[in-house]
Amino acid sequence: MIRAAATAFALMLAPAAQAQELSPDQFQARTEGHAFGTYFADGTLQGIEIFLNDRKVIWQDAVGTCQAGIWQVQNGYVCYLYEDTNPGYCLHYRAEADAIIGRADTGEEFTLRLTSKDKVTCPMDEPLLSRIEPGAALLHVAERAAP
Repeated sequence: MIRAAATAFALMLAPAAQAQELSPDQFQARTEGHAFGTYFADGTLQGIEIFLNDRKVIWQDAVGTCQAGIWQVQNGYVCYLYEDTNPGYCLHYRAEADAIIGRADTGEEFTLRLTSKDKVTCPMDEPLLSRIEPGAALLHVAERAAP
């Protein structure tokens, strides 16, 4: 009986023990070249993000609106800037068993799950991506305090 209770307790703790903070480089290695569905804490789909080379991204929200963007590192956060979003937003990421969890500097959490690029109907051509100037992004993303 005690052994069964100890095993059950260990299994409850296992997911927490498996969570691993991701550095921005680890985040890039896991996401580049892939598409991820992004979900709110209640499980509702927020949108799908395709992570391209050179930290470029294509975001398609749940209703199909597309935006090109980039991400960069500021004060340890992965910070995103999209063509129509100012000042952008920043997240820390951790890896869990079958997902990546992003925690915004506001405290809100999002779950990223690997999905098919076929679900994204956004154009993937250079004219869309060229609307974002990587060098200009630092001027638009608000300063963030170190975690």
